[in-house]
Order: sequence, then structure tokens, then C-alpha cells
Amino acid sequence: MPRRRKKERNDIALIGEVEDWEADVINFLLELPQGSECTLYMDSPGGSVYGALAVLSLLKLQQLRGTIVVLGECSSACLLIFGACAKRLVTPHSVFFFHRMRWQSDRRIMADEARQWAQHFVRMEEDMDGLLTRLFEPHHEKVREWVRNGQFLFGRELARIGIAELVDLL
Repeated sequence: MPRRRKKERNDIALIGEVEDWEADVINFLLELPQGSECTLYMDSPGGSVYGALAVLSLLKLQQLRGTIVVLGECSSACLLIFGACAKRLVTPHSVFFFHRMRWQSDRRIMADEARQWAQHFVRMEEDMDGLLTRLFEPHHEKVREWVRNGQFLFGRELARIGIAELVDLL
């Protein structure tokens, strides 16, 4: 669960699945004055695309200048938040997994609802892939390739092409 280290600081940890911290992060961001700076410390394998999209939307709508520090992993839906931040800090060992969206449901649904969801999912997948690639301009073609191929990358690789800044741990 995300926690603020100190009341006077504008930083928060995003640890675990998106569903575990989404509400706390949104409430944290809503407490910040519009246009202010904040730091997000990330170690997450991803999770809800809708949750990550909500955090990204709030960062942009409130014109927050986010710095993201990838402590361990930043994968899947969390890449949307990573891309939304103005400053991206990674270690050589930070891990990133770019892939196409995946759908999972434990709900029992009727065939008509399943058909509608499948159609919606195709549109949503295309929209989220497009958003992700635009967040990483001018590297959109490289990001599109990573998503298409289901690519794992280290922080040093993202820093080498200019998507992030490398923080050496030694």
C-alpha cells in the first residue's frame, strides 16, 4: 500500500499491483496543488489498465510535474504512468515488460455481453497501445515494436536511447 514518507514531501510509493494502490495514489495526487511537482517510487508488475489510466489522467489534468523512480519493476499497465512523468529515473537493474494488453475475467457473463466486451477490448487495446507509444515520443516506433514483441528491458537500455535517466547504484 502506498505511503507518504513525510507530510511535507510530495512523494509516494507505488508498490505491488495497480489495484493495491490506485485509490491511495489518486487521493494523494488530488491533495497536491495544480501544477506542483511530485515523485513516484515504482516497483510494480502492473495490473488494472483502467487504474493506471486514472493515475495518468490525473497527472495530466492537474498538470503535475511527475518524477518517477523505478526501484525494481515497472511493467505492463504501469508503463502508462512511467510515460506520463516528465522525468524518469531508472537503475541499470530496473526491469520493464512491454506487451499487448491482456484480458481476464472471473465473471459469469452471457454470450451477448461477452461479444460486446470482445469488441470493446479490441478498440481499447488499440487505443491504449497508441497512447503508450505517443507518451514516448520520439521513440514511438521502438515502443510499438517492444509492445508487439512482448519485450523485457533493463533500465540501462531505456537510458541508452533517451527514454529515461540512469542512476548508478555504485
